[in-house]
Amino acid sequence: MANDIFISFKNLDDQGRPTRDFEIAAEVHDYLTSKGLSVFFSAVSLERLGQSAYKRAIDDALDEASVVVAVGTTKDHLESKWVRYEWDGFFNDILGDAKPEGRVFTYVEGLLPKQLPRSLRQTQTFLHSPPDSLQKLYNFITAGAIPSAENEAQNDDATTTPILLDKPSSLLVGGVFLSYDRADVEVAERIFEALQNAGVSVWFDRRAGLIPGDSYDQQVRNAMNHAACFIPIISRNTESRQESWTFREWDLAAQRMQRLSPGRCFILPVVVGDLQRPQHIPETFKRIAQIRMDQDVPEGFIVRVVQILDQFARD
Repeated sequence: MANDIFISFKNLDDQGRPTRDFEIAAEVHDYLTSKGLSVFFSAVSLERLGQSAYKRAIDDALDEASVVVAVGTTKDHLESKWVRYEWDGFFNDILGDAKPEGRVFTYVEGLLPKQLPRSLRQTQTFLHSPPDSLQKLYNFITAGAIPSAENEAQNDDATTTPILLDKPSSLLVGGVFLSYDRADVEVAERIFEALQNAGVSVWFDRRAGLIPGDSYDQQVRNAMNHAACFIPIISRNTESRQESWTFREWDLAAQRMQRLSPGRCFILPVVVGDLQRPQHIPETFKRIAQIRMDQDVPEGFIVRVVQILDQFARD
């Protein structure tokens, strides 16, 4: 039977003893299989398959998988020979269009997002704190990459079917959509870096991996449909514009807000510079408490974003 999810982890340490990574990976395996998902976990799956050719078995499992979960407690473990072979090869399949809808998640203990291998910093990262972290991982997997039976029953309307983005830097189910005027790019960069350092997935067009020929409008729509939080940067620059693509993004966010349940926090307006009372913003934005930001990105802003994402993952 094909396995939808592949768990990548370092099995043994230098003394041949099971690692802490193995223990955590086993918890991930047991939890996801208890939810009815099909999971490849080499410590169990290779024994069951009776495969003696390890590399061939791994390659076959990666070809079948739609999702890779990279489990680690140290950067060295995540970059060890076989672990990196697994998640890095899967990333290459996504970039090479062999798996345009593939997803990679990182599940760690004792690691900060900035300590991860560079390629894994762009993934949705979960800190091991069961049972909540396991439930969040399950929610993110079934929100887009692998529909659960429960989600399939709720998604009869074709317009609600998730559309996956086609580059790992754009994968942000449950992440943040950052909207800004081109004149405010330096502010946007600071917010992007602060959120990335906190382990938050961010769709930021300058880092979205767009290439010539991509449909920008489709990329924006896809990202908007997946985001759990929309952050519009409002400034004197946006107030002075007569026409801007930024306004299109604001309009799409306001439309999405209308489809969400009452009381759900989705839009988090950020006002920058000396602008006091923004006027040229959607009515939806005017009814939402705005965050004022100068040069630094306040810690309270990061905390609020994480709270919104956690609420999205729980629902």
